[in-house]
Amino acid sequence: MGEREIWTPEKRLAYLPIFPRKNFIEEAEFLYNDLLNNRLKVVLIPAPIPKHSDHKIRFAESYNPFWYSGIYHSHNRGRRKDFEKSLWRIVNSLDENFNPRNNKYAYDTEFRDLIYSRLVEGYVDECGSRVLPNNQIRTFFKLDKLIDSN
Repeated sequence: MGEREIWTPEKRLAYLPIFPRKNFIEEAEFLYNDLLNNRLKVVLIPAPIPKHSDHKIRFAESYNPFWYSGIYHSHNRGRRKDFEKSLWRIVNSLDENFNPRNNKYAYDTEFRDLIYSRLVEGYVDECGSRVLPNNQIRTFFKLDKLIDSN
């Protein structure tokens, strides 16, 4: 495996040339919209095998995005609004460098790292399908191209 260029996820996307930066922003936009449009919603429904007349069970009517749970649990159940703000900043090129003394932009680094991983390693989508890595991005970061084994 090769090394990354000068850029690391601790640095804002403005340090990247237009080519990979555009891909990072597009992926951030996808994640941002996915987060806004998909949220866990639990409702009560009648129990399939009732134990009494008013017996109800919880039923998940909709779910959070698949990728969200990893970020959520790795940050001690971080606040969703903070995640949304961070993705919004990345989409709008307002993200900031990591600064250990200012936690306001801490999630910017986490999302840049997630996006980097999705672009260079690929991921499994909500339907269980494998999304292949972007070989142009891999080449930019001096990583070997990956060949589809299907």
